[in-house]
Amino acid sequence: PSIGRGNATVMHRCAGCVVFSDASGFTKLTETLAKRGDGAEVLSKCLNKFFTPLIEIIEAYRGDVIKFSGDALSILFEATDDYALHPSPCGSPDAPRKTALQLACLRASACCLEIHKRLHNFDTGEGGV
Repeated sequence: PSIGRGNATVMHRCAGCVVFSDASGFTKLTETLAKRGDGAEVLSKCLNKFFTPLIEIIEAYRGDVIKFSGDALSILFEATDDYALHPSPCGSPDAPRKTALQLACLRASACCLEIHKRLHNFDTGEGGV
């Protein structure tokens, strides 16, 4: 991944799994709110309300947001030695041993499922928007 710091770009080479996550309905939401006088303020509240739990889920699965693109995120799940953190990272001591990259992909997949489970019917709390 490449992370911008001021004018410099920091490069970090690693193995891992990258997820691109895009929030559906964002264009419709912005178009609807653009017609309201308080649209920018409401949009800001909606985005904060959505991205806060989204990022918490990502961090729970040890993912790193490497880029924001409007309503979309690029997320890195770096391949690490999960066995050093837990003797059974797949949940069962009888599960076949996985490589660091396989475990990173499993964490990414589980994270995506959790995001979908918790946020696919996201309610903005802004009266039908």
